Amino acid sequence: MNITWFKDDTKPGQATLCESNITLNKIAIKNFEGFDSVLLGIDYPGKKIVIKPCKSNTPHSFKISIAPSYGRITNKEFMKEITKILDCSLTNPLKLETEWNSNDEILIINLKSKGGK
Repeated sequence: MNITWFKDDTKPGQATLCESNITLNKIAIKNFEGFDSVLLGIDYPGKKIVIKPCKSNTPHSFKISIAPSYGRITNKEFMKEITKILDCSLTNPLKLETEWNSNDEILIINLKSKGGK
C-alpha cells in the first residue's frame, strides 16, 4: 500500500477582508506569534497588501489581536483604501490566499486574485 498522509499545514494561509478589518487564519499568523503590532502597506502597482510584524513602539504600527485560530487587524480607513483598489464593496467578506515572504519577513495578500484562481 502506498499511502501519503495528509498534513494540515499544507493548506495556504488565508485573509478575509471586511469593511473594517483583515482576519488572518491560523496558517497566515504563524509568523506573527510574539508580536502585538504590524505595519500595514500597499503595493499600488502590484495591487497587494503587505503586512509586517513589528514591536508595539514602532511608529505607524497597528495592533494585531491574535487568538488561537486567527489574527485580526482592525482599521476602517485602511480598508476604505483597499475597497478603492478593488473597486468593490466589502459588505460581503472577501477571502484571499496569503503568501509569507521569508526574505523580507512580510505577509503578502494579492488583491489581483479576488476573482479566484
